[in-house]
Amino acid sequence: MADLLAPCPGDAHLRVPDGRAQEIRMATAALRIAGPLTLALAVPAGLVRGPLGAATALFAVTLVVGGFALTGYAHGRAAARGPVALQAVALGGMILRLWVYGMLLVVLGPVSWLDAPTLGAAIPIAVVVLLAAEVRFVTTQPDLWFVEVPAAGTPRPATASTSDRKDRA
Repeated sequence: MADLLAPCPGDAHLRVPDGRAQEIRMATAALRIAGPLTLALAVPAGLVRGPLGAATALFAVTLVVGGFALTGYAHGRAAARGPVALQAVALGGMILRLWVYGMLLVVLGPVSWLDAPTLGAAIPIAVVVLLAAEVRFVTTQPDLWFVEVPAAGTPRPATASTSDRKDRA
């Protein structure tokens, strides 16, 4: 199976000069996952709960993917400020998103045009899948964490040895 989070050959143009590359790449990753995730949730929900269950699963995936895309936007803005801001936004954003998803389950549970059991199952599953994808995405993007990785075959810059550092002190 193809890696849904791996950069596509056409992703080279996503290195946007104004610092928005991360948010665009994260939103693109969310959209790549949305299709298979929707099928994985909507088909069983449709078989078990009918058309309303399938529509509710689609709605739940849309909510969670939208949150994932907004996270990409927030990460891109925080990365422009520095690594501390990025880490604060990553942790604070996840806590906020979990709270929002919980409130959505409470508020949307009694809505008549949604199937509450499907909503209660689809949102947590979608959150876990997309959270795992988000963790994988941010840990495999060294430039997001301000780490400069030399190209393959490029010699590493020389560093001072421990004895050189002691002599300078």
